Amino acid sequence: MISTIAFDADDTLWSNNKHFNTTEDTFKSLLEEYSTSSDLSAHLLKVEKKNIAYHGFGVKSFTLSMIETAIEVTQGRVPTRIISQILDLGRELQRYPLVLYPGVRNLIEKLSNDYTLIMITMGDLFDQERKIAQSGLGNLFDQIEIVSKKTPENYRSIFDRYEIDCSSCVMVGNSIRSDILPSMKLGCWGVLVSNEPNWEYENEASKPMDSNRYFEISELIQLKNVLLKINSA
Repeated sequence: MISTIAFDADDTLWSNNKHFNTTEDTFKSLLEEYSTSSDLSAHLLKVEKKNIAYHGFGVKSFTLSMIETAIEVTQGRVPTRIISQILDLGRELQRYPLVLYPGVRNLIEKLSNDYTLIMITMGDLFDQERKIAQSGLGNLFDQIEIVSKKTPENYRSIFDRYEIDCSSCVMVGNSIRSDILPSMKLGCWGVLVSNEPNWEYENEASKPMDSNRYFEISELIQLKNVLLKINSA
């Protein structure tokens, strides 16, 4: 029987990645005289991957990666006005209104009556705290964890801290790489929710081999049916 449900936040409970995509499109338009759109996207992704080890995930890392990409593709000749515009893009990313996916609040309210709920989200501390506050969901979760990276070790630390039995825990998220694989490695059940297109970095992983403990849904409100299947098995 499932007793604990752990939720990712960005692009699981609310929309997030589409704002980064919109920002990237604007960024590429600023540099269109220096490189093609596809080459800029590839270069930016390469820089983002490199910078994860130094800056982690989130708005700040993305903004620094855009600046670094601009410097490199222009061979150091990027105008200061473009650097200023890139900084504005980073600030604007933190001003988008947060929008929950349909039915999320009602679902979380109902699940909170029967399960221990944990939110495990990744990114800039300040920005994640802002989004959690705007979501209005914080008081429905028993615990909220903001981590710099999602690894089996970080999940283990969280589950041990709250004395959670992984065999009775479901991890729900939109990323196979960050949400599903590391938690299932510890014995959790995994539920992938595909609300909208993911960041390419998060797609660079294969689906888990243990198909009996892995489920896919197209929207979060379908989670109730998955829980029924698991609990009745």
